[in-house]
Amino acid sequence: MAVACLAALLVVLAFVSFTVGTYSMTAEQLLSTIRAFVAGSIADAETSRSVAVLFSIRIPRVLLACAVGAALAVSGAAYQGIFRNPMVSPDILGVSNAASVGVALGLLWGFPTVVVHAMSFAFGIGAVALVLLVSHVATRRSADATLVMILSGVVIGSLGQAVLSLVKYIADPDNTLPAITY
Repeated sequence: MAVACLAALLVVLAFVSFTVGTYSMTAEQLLSTIRAFVAGSIADAETSRSVAVLFSIRIPRVLLACAVGAALAVSGAAYQGIFRNPMVSPDILGVSNAASVGVALGLLWGFPTVVVHAMSFAFGIGAVALVLLVSHVATRRSADATLVMILSGVVIGSLGQAVLSLVKYIADPDNTLPAITY
């Protein structure tokens, strides 16, 4: 029952997000735009603009939001399953701090936005790989694997925070530092 209610809420919110924006549409205009697109009868400039906004901006935005939400849910469930803790967060393995270091370095070096995002992702994955490597090496001495993984995650997170502080110290206080901070 709860899943059906949440699915219905998702459909309603998606429909609402199709109508809200700088170029607002009424529900009737939204439905007529969809009908015109399906029928292939885009006659006037207003319908053409509505089709462009709907199918080039709003539908991809909603689909991407759903995909990102699903990915975050799966990663959260994986973390909860691995650590057997419903209150676990990405900070536990140092992912957040390492991703912040990737962003800060990308902004410091003046890379384009796409490269900054890629660096954030790569640094986050690198932190997880480093935590797994450290915990694998440390658990050969028959220690509790989960505890060693958490402790190595705290160490990697602290190291990431220290590097982030160093990057902030090095950054230009007028241009780069505000971009890193905010």
